[in-house]
Amino acid sequence: MVYAALAVLLFSRAWASPRTSWVGDPGDPPMFMWSLRWLPYALTHGMNPFFTHHIDSLHGVNLLWDTSVPLPAFLLAPITLLLGPVVAFNVAATAAVALSAWCAYLCYRRYVASHLAAVTGGLLYGFSPYAIAHAHGGHLNLSLAFTPPLVLLLLDEILVRQRHGVVVVGGALGALAAAQLLIGQEMLATEALAAVVGVASLVIVCPRQVRSHLPYAARAFATALGVFAVLAAVPVGLALFSSRRPHGTVWGPDTYVSDLYGFVLPTTLQQLRTSWSVHVTSHFTDSCCIADTNTYVGVPMIVLLTVAAITRWSRVVVRVITIVALAMVVLSLGPHLHIEGHVTSLRMPESLVASVPLLANMLVSRLMLYFYLCAGLLCAVFLDGIRRTRGPDGSEPEPGAGAPRRRVPDSWMAPLSIGLVVLALAFLFPRVPFPATHATVPAFFESADVRRIPAGSVALVAPFARDTSTSEPMLWQAVAGMRYRTPEGYALGPDNSGRYSFLPVPTTLSTLMQSVQDGTPAPPLSVLLRRELIGELRSDHVETVIVGPLSQRGPMVALFTSLLGTAPEEVGGVDVWWDVARLPAVAQ
Repeated sequence: MVYAALAVLLFSRAWASPRTSWVGDPGDPPMFMWSLRWLPYALTHGMNPFFTHHIDSLHGVNLLWDTSVPLPAFLLAPITLLLGPVVAFNVAATAAVALSAWCAYLCYRRYVASHLAAVTGGLLYGFSPYAIAHAHGGHLNLSLAFTPPLVLLLLDEILVRQRHGVVVVGGALGALAAAQLLIGQEMLATEALAAVVGVASLVIVCPRQVRSHLPYAARAFATALGVFAVLAAVPVGLALFSSRRPHGTVWGPDTYVSDLYGFVLPTTLQQLRTSWSVHVTSHFTDSCCIADTNTYVGVPMIVLLTVAAITRWSRVVVRVITIVALAMVVLSLGPHLHIEGHVTSLRMPESLVASVPLLANMLVSRLMLYFYLCAGLLCAVFLDGIRRTRGPDGSEPEPGAGAPRRRVPDSWMAPLSIGLVVLALAFLFPRVPFPATHATVPAFFESADVRRIPAGSVALVAPFARDTSTSEPMLWQAVAGMRYRTPEGYALGPDNSGRYSFLPVPTTLSTLMQSVQDGTPAPPLSVLLRRELIGELRSDHVETVIVGPLSQRGPMVALFTSLLGTAPEEVGGVDVWWDVARLPAVAQ
C-alpha cells in the first residue's frame, strides 16, 4: 500500500482527471492504449490477438514483433471496456511502479531481517531512474518490471536453498518466463542474460556449493524449459513462423548506451539537477529519447553501494550481486565507450554479445534495470546490518541460517549510515510535478456518428500515424472501439526488404500527408499525381477519410478537398469524407 500511495501521489496530475489525461509525456502512450483495447476486441470478435489488420490494414502487423502487451491487456480488459483505454493505461503505469517495488521488497525480505530495510530497497528499485524514465515515456513493456525480482528469488531457490520440489520451483520459473514473454520480449531476453551473469558470478564465488547442487538445479531448469515451451508454444510459433517476421535491427549499436558521465550527472528527470548537468547530458547519444536515459546513479549512491559492498563483503549474496551489478554497468556501456557524448574507439565487452540473435535489438542502457535490482538489495543489506544480527562467535550469519543471534547496534555509525542512505535516495528523487498529457480525443470518436463508418471498413485518418509525434489517432481508434481499420499506425515490422522498420512502409500519399503535417505546402495536384493518390486510396480500400485536430488542419483539409473533389462534413470536431470510393473524383 505504501508503494501504491507513493505512485499515485507521484502521478497525481494524471489521476486528477484519469479519463482525459495520461501519466507521462506525449508519444508512445497512445500506442500502448491501442494495445490495451485491441486484445479484448480481438478476443470478443474471434480474431487472432497476436496479429492485426486494424493498423497497416493492407499488410497487417505481427504484434509479437512489436511492443504490444498482451498479458496486461488481458488483465486490464474490464477496466478498458468499462472506463476506457486512457484510464486503463494510467492504472497500468501506476501499478508498474508500485508492483515492481513490492516484488523487490518480497525478494529482499529473504536476505534481510528488517522490514524497513527491505522497504527501502524496494523503493530504490521500483522508483529508480530506470523506472522513472520509462514512466515518462509510457513504456508499459519496460516499466512493468516486477518479474526480475521474482526470477532472482526462484534462482536463489534453485541454485542455493533447494528447499522445495523441483516441479514446483522449475514450473514457477517457466510460468514466470512465459508471462514475461506476453509483457515484453526484450525484458525476457535481458533477464536471461542477467541470469547467466548471475549464475557465472555464483560459480566464481562458491564453486563447491554450485557443484553439489547441480543435479537439483539441472532438473529444475529442465522443468522450467518444458513448462515455458508448453505455455509459450502458440505465441513463439506465431512469432517465428509468421510471414510478417522481420529481420535485422531497428537501432544502431552505439545509440542507446550508457555514457561514462551519465552515471554521475543528473538529467532533466531528476529534481536535484543543474543547468550544466542538463546541458552536458543533452549531448549523450541516448538524449534523443529522454525516456531511455536509464544511466544516472549519483555520487552519493555510488559511495553508499561501495561502502555497503565493502562492509558486508563476508556475505555470499553481497559478493554475487556486486559482481552482477558491475557486469550490468559494463555491458550497458555498449560496444564502444562513450564519454560526454563522444563515441571513442575503445571496444567494450558488450560487442561480444551484440551478435546473439535474441539480443541484437536490445538497447543496452536498459540493462541498468538489473543494476538497480542489485543496488536495492545492497542498500537493504546495508541498512539491515546497522543493527547487526550476530552469532555467538560474533559473525554475521545469513538470514535463515538457524544459528542463535543477538542484536548489536553500530552506536555512532548508525546515524551516519542512515544519513548516507537518505542522501543517496534524495539525489535520485524524480522531477516533480510529474508530467501528465492531455488526451485530445475529438467528440466524433465517442459519439454515435462514428457508427456511420461501416464496421470493419478502412478509414484514413489525419494526422497520419507513423511515429511518436502523430500517435494520437491510434488512441482515437481505440476509443471508437476498433470500429474501423486504418492503413496507418505506429508499429514495428518488416519493410519491403523484410528488415525491421517502423510501419507502414511510406507511400506517395502518406509522405505527402506527413509533409503537410510538418508545415510544407502541398504541391498542385497534377493529373498524374491525382491518379497515383487515388490509386493508393483504392489499393488500401479506403472508404472514409477523416481529418482531426492538428496544427496544419486547414492545409490538410484543402489537400483532400482538392483530391476528392468535394468538401467534407464537419462533425464532432473532425472533417469527414464519407463513402470515398463512390465520389466522382475517385471514380475518374
